[in-house]
Amino acid sequence: MDANLPGSPILKWIKLFEEKMYTSKLFSFAVVGSSMMLLGAAILFVLVNLGFPKELANAVQLFITLQCNFLLSDKYTWNSLNGEKKAAFATRYWQFGMSRLATVALNQILFVFLIGIGMNYLIAYIACILAVMFINFGVSEIIFRKK
Repeated sequence: MDANLPGSPILKWIKLFEEKMYTSKLFSFAVVGSSMMLLGAAILFVLVNLGFPKELANAVQLFITLQCNFLLSDKYTWNSLNGEKKAAFATRYWQFGMSRLATVALNQILFVFLIGIGMNYLIAYIACILAVMFINFGVSEIIFRKK
């Protein structure tokens, strides 16, 4: 059987591999995101227990985890682009930061609202992350693939 014919096992394998690459990016995004969620929760917990106001503690942990998130996402989640050329590091960093402005604002507003109505600050933190993660995945895919 010719490997270049439509429906050949090799072409089917290549198609399956491409689909798995997308799935592995989603898995990697989830692993990096989960790691950052745990780091953020730890930072938030420590800062609140040191006496920082919850709103300030959340803003500080957001800043720290966003920097770590960018570095891990750039290195592991979006490192393989099937031959596509990535933009310069500084460009990706800038675009990542700018893209997160809206979701960070949404996160902080939602966090303040949830703790204001009496929700535990750690539960509010998790709820905020869940609220923005799908937006962040879609935007990240655009940023890290863009030339």
